[in-house]
Amino acid sequence: MNARDHRRVTDEGAVDEWVAEFHGIVHPAGSGWGLDEPQELVFPDGRWVVIVQRSQFRVIVRGQAPSDLSTFRNEVISVVRGLLDSLGFHLGVALTPEFQGGFASPGIVILPSPGWPELTGRDPGTTLRASAEELTPFVKAAILEPLIRYALADLAMAIDRHEDTAFYAHRAVESARQYFSELDDPADKEVPWSRLRVALGFNEDDLKPLSKASRARRHGATSAMSEAERLEALRLGRDVIARLVKHHLQSTSRTVGDGAGPAS
Repeated sequence: MNARDHRRVTDEGAVDEWVAEFHGIVHPAGSGWGLDEPQELVFPDGRWVVIVQRSQFRVIVRGQAPSDLSTFRNEVISVVRGLLDSLGFHLGVALTPEFQGGFASPGIVILPSPGWPELTGRDPGTTLRASAEELTPFVKAAILEPLIRYALADLAMAIDRHEDTAFYAHRAVESARQYFSELDDPADKEVPWSRLRVALGFNEDDLKPLSKASRARRHGATSAMSEAERLEALRLGRDVIARLVKHHLQSTSRTVGDGAGPAS
């Protein structure tokens, strides 16, 4: 068997196919969301059965083992989301899947991660907590500036929406670009991009990988991203917005400090 063969040989010599199961809940929970029948999906590399009942989902996969289980998990959740979006379209409701766990042969337990240590640089064994020193600038900026608020929302969507990570990360950067726009700017948008690069310390090539990665989805085409590619897109988008938060608060502080004060 080659490395991509989905079967494995047991101690007794029998051949087993690769099997995995993923499960979770559907939000808003408690409303009994479900599909009347299991959905059977056939792909070139395997067969899936998707069950949605009582605001819970379960996906059973049989076929070829993926090269990257984390990326495959994202693909599974994207398919579940598509089924829920189809149901939500007819019911007028936004239904969101939350992955809670699963397993894969041979004996692999798949656990959800409430954070992304590779993205944040935090020790995965520590409690998920942001210090006041880290959090306060972002809270202030989000309250004071709608464009920063929009950008933070898009970065959250970039984490949640696996297929659209680059799209949302790029849209967050577009909010940063809009921050540096002025009413009399020319229509080609290069002037605010130039202001952004100067103010935030980027050169012209730094942001090109994110623009390229997001291009397909920005123009309505399909695009697949590995977990590693998602991580790189998010790191770049987050870097831009972190620098924008710092710039905004420094600019606001200078503006307030340079005022003449109340007349006497």
